[in-house]
Amino acid sequence: MATTIERAVWLMKAIADGNYGYSQPNRWGEYGKEPSDFDCSSVNTYCWQSAGVPVRDAGASTTSNMYKPYIKCGFTDVTALIDLTTGKGLREGDVLLYPYDGKRGHVEMMIAPNIICGARRDENGLDGYEPGVQPGDQTGHEIEYSEYYNFPWKYVLRYTAEGGEADRFEATLTSSKKEIHWSTGAGPKTRWCPYVEVTRKELGFVPKTICVQSTKEPLDNAQWMRGLSHMYCTNHENDAKAGIAVGKTASFFNPDADTIRIPVWTAEARYYVRIFA
Repeated sequence: MATTIERAVWLMKAIADGNYGYSQPNRWGEYGKEPSDFDCSSVNTYCWQSAGVPVRDAGASTTSNMYKPYIKCGFTDVTALIDLTTGKGLREGDVLLYPYDGKRGHVEMMIAPNIICGARRDENGLDGYEPGVQPGDQTGHEIEYSEYYNFPWKYVLRYTAEGGEADRFEATLTSSKKEIHWSTGAGPKTRWCPYVEVTRKELGFVPKTICVQSTKEPLDNAQWMRGLSHMYCTNHENDAKAGIAVGKTASFFNPDADTIRIPVWTAEARYYVRIFA
């Protein structure tokens, strides 16, 4: 069965390869009704809504109001992980967004490695408000895909609600002899403790929940999900609160750092680590 991302990407490709054009006043097109038209935001929201992600129902209608509804519907802001100049770090299905700033706005979708797709221009090469614009694709380029380019984008949003292997890191790591300063968040009490660490490059996504357990105390999958392992939760809105406890312990680390260090209990011991987006 196709994933949500695969369904959204398939639909974007199908629209780009069909008789669908670019128009602002007639932007509420529908797949299967050719000719019809979209603009950049309406085709993006249409593909995700049709794939089962209710971004339109949540209020996404233009580039100026897409960000919060997409986050609400299961997307994660992964901009910090992406090299926007080259596109390095992007994945299929990623949404590239520049919210309307009073002069311009745009959004596209990654549909393949280094390939992005979106509604770009009418048959006159303009914004779709010109009189006499015809429905459907008159040029073959009104909704099209091309190699990655930087609009420049302000946000990269990734659908992570389904989880899965692409959004999960699993490893057995050996803790360091070195120690880091660690706090439980319950007042001024602090201590020093060893840690295991991973880098953003190793993860490839923004971490939300981290589970750690000793290899001497194996837990089954149900126990992992019930929080019987030690769990950490990052908070990206406020670095000072990064590490809100959802299980037995709390960890204070900066989720924006290149290296994430996770407090553990014994130096030079081995630990199972699972990190979820």
